[in-house]
Amino acid sequence: MTVADANISDEGDINVVELLQKCHSYHVKKISDKQLDTKVRDILTVWSRCAIVYPPHSSVQPDSLDAVFNTITDQQLDTKSLIRSLLVDKTFKTYVVDSLKRYHGLHDIMTLLPKCLDVSMQTVNIPSKTTNDFNALIKIVRSVTSRVVLVAIAESMNDDSQRYLANFIKKNDLPIPLSYYTFNVKEQQIEYIINFNLIAEILCLTTDRMLLQIGSPSAIRQGKSSLLPYMCLDKRRESGNTTGNASLRAGCLDVLSGIIRSCDKVEQAYSLFDLHGTVCKGINDDLVRAIQHYAAVLILYITLDDLESDVLSSLFSDIHSQPIIVVVFDPDFDDRNSESRLLLVSRCKEGLKRFLPTITMSSIAVVLAPCASLWIQESENRDFDESRRAQLLRQSFLDAFSQLESGIAQRQSLFRSSFMIQSLFLAYRSNNGRANTKMLSFAAERKLKQLLEKYTDQTDNLLMATPVSYLQAKIRTTEKQLTMDTEEDMRSVADTQKQLKAQLRNITSVSAPTRFFIELLMQGTFVELLVVEKYLDTWRSKYERPLQLDMSNIKQRAIEFANAIKRCEAEQLAIEKQSPPDPNDEGKRLDLARCLHGAKQEFAKIHHEVEKLEKKLMNIDLTVGLFLDEIMAISNFNPTLFATENNQKIIDRLAVCFVDLMNRGIALHILRGRPLQCHSPLLTKSIQIAGKNARSAPCVVSVIGEQSSAKSSLLNTCFGTNFRVSSGRCTIGIYASVVHWGELSVVLLDTEGLLSVEEASALLDNQIVTMAMLSSHLTIINHKGEFSTILSSLIGMSLYAKVQIKSAMKPALLFILRDQSDTTDETKRKHFLPQLTNLKQTLQSDAKFLTTSIDDVMEINSNAVILLSNAIVKDIDARMGINQNYRNKSFPIEIQELRRTIFASLELSSKSNVYSDFDNMSLMLASNWSVIDRLGPDLLSCKSLIELTRMTEVQSIAVEILKLAAASLNDQFEKLVERRLKELEPIKMTMASMNTASMNFQMDIQTTVKSIQQQALKEFAQKTNKSYYSTDVKTQWERTIVSSLKGLIEQWNYIFDNRLQASSQAKIVKEVEDTLIARAEERFNQDKPPNVEQLRKTMKEEIEELRIISQKNQQALFEQPDIITEKIIRLYNSCLQLHKHECGREIYNILPSMPVTDFIQHSENLANVGRLLEDFLKKSGGKIGIRQRLLNFVRSSNELDSMWRSFENRIQWFNSSEVSKNCQILIGIANEVLPKLQGDLRQLIKVSQPIYNKTHVMEQAIDMMEGAMRMREVADHKKHLNRNIFVADLAVIALRLLVDESINVGQQYYNEKMVELENRIKSLKDSVDRQISSMEDSSKQGNELATTVTSALFREVRRIMNAKITCDIRQAVTASDHIIHENVQNQAYTSSFTMANAENILKYVTNINLYFLEVSLDSIRAIFNAVIHNQTAQLESLLNTLLGDINNEVNSNSCNNYAEVNKMIEERANKSFMDNTKGHTNVNFKFPAALPMGIPNSDRFKSAFRIILQTSSEIPGKVTSIIASLRGAAFDQCVRAIQQKLGCNQCCPGCGSKCEVTTDHEERIVPRMPRPDFDQPSDANSSLQIHRTKHHLAACFKGGHYYKTNQPLLSKCYQQWTSGRVQLSDTEIVSPKSLYYNHFHATWYDNLTHLAEKSSDRNAEHAESDQRRAWMLVRRFICQKYQLNDYSDSEYTQFPEHYPMVESLPPDFTISWNDTSL
Repeated sequence: MTVADANISDEGDINVVELLQKCHSYHVKKISDKQLDTKVRDILTVWSRCAIVYPPHSSVQPDSLDAVFNTITDQQLDTKSLIRSLLVDKTFKTYVVDSLKRYHGLHDIMTLLPKCLDVSMQTVNIPSKTTNDFNALIKIVRSVTSRVVLVAIAESMNDDSQRYLANFIKKNDLPIPLSYYTFNVKEQQIEYIINFNLIAEILCLTTDRMLLQIGSPSAIRQGKSSLLPYMCLDKRRESGNTTGNASLRAGCLDVLSGIIRSCDKVEQAYSLFDLHGTVCKGINDDLVRAIQHYAAVLILYITLDDLESDVLSSLFSDIHSQPIIVVVFDPDFDDRNSESRLLLVSRCKEGLKRFLPTITMSSIAVVLAPCASLWIQESENRDFDESRRAQLLRQSFLDAFSQLESGIAQRQSLFRSSFMIQSLFLAYRSNNGRANTKMLSFAAERKLKQLLEKYTDQTDNLLMATPVSYLQAKIRTTEKQLTMDTEEDMRSVADTQKQLKAQLRNITSVSAPTRFFIELLMQGTFVELLVVEKYLDTWRSKYERPLQLDMSNIKQRAIEFANAIKRCEAEQLAIEKQSPPDPNDEGKRLDLARCLHGAKQEFAKIHHEVEKLEKKLMNIDLTVGLFLDEIMAISNFNPTLFATENNQKIIDRLAVCFVDLMNRGIALHILRGRPLQCHSPLLTKSIQIAGKNARSAPCVVSVIGEQSSAKSSLLNTCFGTNFRVSSGRCTIGIYASVVHWGELSVVLLDTEGLLSVEEASALLDNQIVTMAMLSSHLTIINHKGEFSTILSSLIGMSLYAKVQIKSAMKPALLFILRDQSDTTDETKRKHFLPQLTNLKQTLQSDAKFLTTSIDDVMEINSNAVILLSNAIVKDIDARMGINQNYRNKSFPIEIQELRRTIFASLELSSKSNVYSDFDNMSLMLASNWSVIDRLGPDLLSCKSLIELTRMTEVQSIAVEILKLAAASLNDQFEKLVERRLKELEPIKMTMASMNTASMNFQMDIQTTVKSIQQQALKEFAQKTNKSYYSTDVKTQWERTIVSSLKGLIEQWNYIFDNRLQASSQAKIVKEVEDTLIARAEERFNQDKPPNVEQLRKTMKEEIEELRIISQKNQQALFEQPDIITEKIIRLYNSCLQLHKHECGREIYNILPSMPVTDFIQHSENLANVGRLLEDFLKKSGGKIGIRQRLLNFVRSSNELDSMWRSFENRIQWFNSSEVSKNCQILIGIANEVLPKLQGDLRQLIKVSQPIYNKTHVMEQAIDMMEGAMRMREVADHKKHLNRNIFVADLAVIALRLLVDESINVGQQYYNEKMVELENRIKSLKDSVDRQISSMEDSSKQGNELATTVTSALFREVRRIMNAKITCDIRQAVTASDHIIHENVQNQAYTSSFTMANAENILKYVTNINLYFLEVSLDSIRAIFNAVIHNQTAQLESLLNTLLGDINNEVNSNSCNNYAEVNKMIEERANKSFMDNTKGHTNVNFKFPAALPMGIPNSDRFKSAFRIILQTSSEIPGKVTSIIASLRGAAFDQCVRAIQQKLGCNQCCPGCGSKCEVTTDHEERIVPRMPRPDFDQPSDANSSLQIHRTKHHLAACFKGGHYYKTNQPLLSKCYQQWTSGRVQLSDTEIVSPKSLYYNHFHATWYDNLTHLAEKSSDRNAEHAESDQRRAWMLVRRFICQKYQLNDYSDSEYTQFPEHYPMVESLPPDFTISWNDTSL
């Protein structure tokens, strides 16, 4: 077998691997000195030495792509650097490739080469050792053409890089040198190279027609290549190699691509093989023969002399009956008329017959062409002559191709690949002259063709080829339909969805086409991948064109209506921004609204048509990228599909392949699918590999812009990448590529086009822009034309999202304005700067509600505008009169300016890089998208900041009204409390009178609240009376206003009760003092002078008598335990009676009413049961989830068995006799239900004491009983529990706790007050005793009063300040924007899950209400401390001032009566306090009673009283004590106020997430789904309180587990909503999951259903990445708490979602709460 035969298999498959080997792809022919003249040898020798970096036979690995392709030069090329790059730095290759990447076509280099003649070595500053090379280079530089340059660069690269280089040469419309001369430096030998690498990729598989043009020896230098522009529509004179020394290319072949038109304006793509010179035996003849064999048409260039000689015999010897165009160079071309030309053509045809005897003349066309001499001869009108020649030539070639069209078309299919030429060439070289007549193909192509044999435009191609990604998309589509279809259609859609999910679960292997691509990636060559890609292009083209035409037409209509919508919205915006508004615009506003509504309706219809066409196009859109996405999807879904073992190895190998593809232009698809997703283990690994050779931490550049605005083309031109480009939507999601630039490694993000007709989604656009902004150091905004409101809207929404997400990235923005007519005029650029300033001002104005400067979150430099011309010039060729498109030569120069701007920005960013490395960037990209995706509907659903501003305006209006209304209410309540207390001062208070006063106060504040609510709502309606404010948003805030103001009622009830109690206590003390003073005064009047001992005895007796009376009065202020019990039970029964027969909540109908005696007896029975239960739990180690262990334990333990029977006899909760099941239920109730109920009730009592006179408090307690009934530990076991008995027992347990806690709290308070009263009376007794003792000594009197006043002063200052501080704290919490449920929720989640703080995660999942309180306290800390500080900062000074003022008052007055002086001191203290503080009202210092005794010596009294000033040394210690006391009281008030604002404390039964309702709950009947063989729930026709939250967790955090295995349940409550199931026991399974929640937890059903339909992660089987990471941090603790059987580490690595292997907290970890102080 010959070498050539080895390249072709028996099936006709081309052996690509074999042909790519160096020995088969790179052929060398040594050229003797005689074959080339000396000048040519000198040129090649010098140039090779200067320009070729590596020897021809490079030792670089053949499969390693040259780094130059992914490197951007950061230096400007000029003459000096050009010479240095050739002689010193050896970086010439970098500049050449850079020019090609910018599509400059080497124009910059070729422009600089002539300038080299005018520089000296000194100017260039090169070493003296290069003198000879410099001089030699200068001598030959005029012979350096673009072809010579390309040859040097190709020779400087390995085989793989040569193949890739050809793509850039082709894109620059330059001829590709298939064969060429070079100088082998090592062997000092001129060589003729045939390099098939340079056409291996571009012609690996093609449908082009092949054209070969060759000439006779006499036609050399007549201008064969110069005629290509007259033959091809897209070729210009610059396209061919026609300059320089012709000997350098003599016998060489170039390959070009061109479009040739034949008859009926049909245009065909041709691969043009252009032979320079002529056929040279032994050098290029085998190559020419091989090409000629497959050529669809030959063009032979001859002269008239050739017709008379035998030269043409050898030239025509290998003709294979293909059509021939013979071009005859005519020296008299200009002088001939049409008749003369026809005669000459006939003569030529006759002359050709003897050379082509076997070919019919119909297969030959003759074209006359001017000789080269005619183009350069003198002419009186050169333009005229050239124009005539051009027109004649173009028409002649058109006629020739039209004449031969049928013959050319027949031979078109012969040529399919450059490898066919190569194989035949090798056959000729090995002396195997037989041409292979088989239709050659590729094994990969043939295999794929077999796999796609049954695929058409009518089959479900995506389902068959990429089932994982396809089914996931279809499932999402059905979920969307469920929210939109009618009820009649929903059942079928739900059934379809169920089937789709079943199909997805049943996928057990990779589809055959995807498996084919995996094997191709891992085992094949890149060329084979290109072959497959081109085959897929051909396959798609069979069906694509008609669909694309339809799509183009429909999209044009859609664009028209989209523009109409934009126009209307812009006009509306202009009207709204008018200040003041013009009343005459109302009519115009209505017209615009109608126009906008009509345009949106039409757009919606067209968009529906677009969607249908898009589905058809997607169905046939089988691409390499599609299969790469499927591989990504599999790595996420189930990597074991790759292989049962070592699937991680496959992923690692695939990641290497993905990076290799990225380097070759097939970018990493980092954001893909619908809905878009980012995270993927395969992607993470790929980015990690891409970063191994990084020069720095990644600097990220993204580009955003409208669809079809040439974003991808811009990146390709600027950075040499190969992002997919085409009109329409070619970029879906975000692609990434990596390039290196100086010392920086740059990641480029190419984003999906915005404002696309296909998506028509403001949310998607905003998410894409936000992702770019959050992830990039520099974001390029690519826009055609001038600045527009569209830019402002898109940037504005990302600004809003960025602020909300609190991203650390501060991107710089660079605006690229495309298609500008003149970019060189600086004046024009400056014309756009005011527009940029206006855009920035608009953004700042529209975003003012964010209370942040735009400069703090993004950088918009005042000069951040770059103008770019159109990359493609559309022009008419003046000589030929045809339209031509060609690359604008100024565009690549502008790109260099753009690069410098980008590089300068990145250098600044790199100094403070957000990313530490590529791994970190990968994690942050996934994290960014996770946050954007999770918060997207909330953050980014508005189209613009204006729309968002309107929502925020409504919020701001409501919040401001609410703050003022709350402040007004607080003020009115404060005055009402003072007024009511003052009215009650004359009344002797008892428990009955206090209850009456409390009830009257409740009625008063209800009336006040209603009045303020009405005023607030009226003001809100007036301020939001604008048509553009959303009705839904306004309604939501109206409810918030009503509920928030209503919430103040409970606070003030508590305040009034406390103040009334304190006032009543004070009245008792005051009554004692007043009575005592009155009696003392009576004694003094009767007995003058008084007998001291007798007076002391009498006063002692009086005080004792008053003490006994005061104790009785004190007891009258407190209820006795039996009265408390009776009142609470009576209140409970009255609540039931009030609501029992309403069409309302079921709980009021199932709770039993009970007399007090029955309650007492029932509670005593349950008390015994409680003790027995406690013992039982201790013995059994009661844990949830150990059913079998407990069963075994119970069966094996006689003691436990006896305890259980005793317990079972005391209660009748259970319907079944299944001991193990009953034990399991009991343990759940004891460990979860009862502790939660008790904790909630205790908290209720704490903030609402006393409760026995408050109906609304009892209603809250009943709500808590209902909440306990709805906990999973009860609700899941309905059929096992006797509900009536259990509910009755639960009610008794709750009421017993309410009674006991109320008694305990009351008794504790009573004891405290009795001690306080005893202390006050004792203090009074001691004081009176001291006063009597001192009555004869004025100095003692002065000392005594000073001591008494000082002590009282400290106590009164504390009391007065405490009232003020608690009031300020209460108002601060009410007004705080931080303590809003949504803000607290976000902060709690961020500080735990997002920040991966393990302890905070445990707080969140073990006691979320307490954690919310802790977070709220932390957020109010600064305000709390500020309030304390504001009131106490000058406390020490204030106390010194008060003491000083009191002393001055005493010393400035005559002091004759002890009681009068005491009264004077009180008045002075009041005035001094008011003068030296702010914000205090109704200050009333109360000092202890003073006897009305005389002061014998005023001066001695005053002198002794000055001792009060000496107490200043005690003040620092007193201040510390006072502040500590104030902080404690303020903290208690702060906690109560926060808990009121945080609203409902019920938690989701599935995951424990807190209800977010802070207003009154919506109450309504929840329709129930049918459940075969089961009755409807008992509350099916009752109104239920509807709970909701957006922040659900994975069920495992609350102990969720699989029934049999007890392994953690890692999904959320609403995931697998219609496919999952809940197993309650061995025999009871509820399916689907939605039915379970509908029947067992209906209060949460609506919320979970909404999320199951709308949430972005509804289709996932695992929670998002931050929750997965959080689970791994706390799983050991949670598994221990709930006795779960955790998965092994290896099992976690097998999940489709990534679970990071991080260290978990230990099972015995102790949580440290921060909720007891600030």
